[in-house]
Amino acid sequence: MLVSEIATTDNAQLLRDSYTYHLALVANSGLAEDSFKSVQESARETLDKLIELRRPWEAGDRANKLLDEVAQFKEDFKHFAGVDLDDEEQSEKYFKHTDDVRANWKREAEERENAPNQEELMMAASKRVEERRRRAHSHRR
Repeated sequence: MLVSEIATTDNAQLLRDSYTYHLALVANSGLAEDSFKSVQESARETLDKLIELRRPWEAGDRANKLLDEVAQFKEDFKHFAGVDLDDEEQSEKYFKHTDDVRANWKREAEERENAPNQEELMMAASKRVEERRRRAHSHRR
């Protein structure tokens, strides 16, 4: 019974600490984004220390949970994107490809903005389609 009461008091204090942490995050709306992130990290570290002091058996669990989340993200990325982020060559190739796609989208958007009429837009779109077909066929060989 005594242990139960101590645990209940401890839980209540942790909830108060957590609530204070959340209040600290939103209290100063005048912070710039990077300052806010700095304050947020500092507040999170302080809350983690409080939890570690009150429940040392849970301190290691938080670090393990973060590592598990990273591992799960990598697994999900590999499943959905087909890229193993731990394989440097594979991930470098993937991110170079995404950079190329992003650059093409930007170039196409600029072409649309700079085109004086619809006919030029249609001609540019036709050229892009032909170029993509040529690239697709060259990859198959």
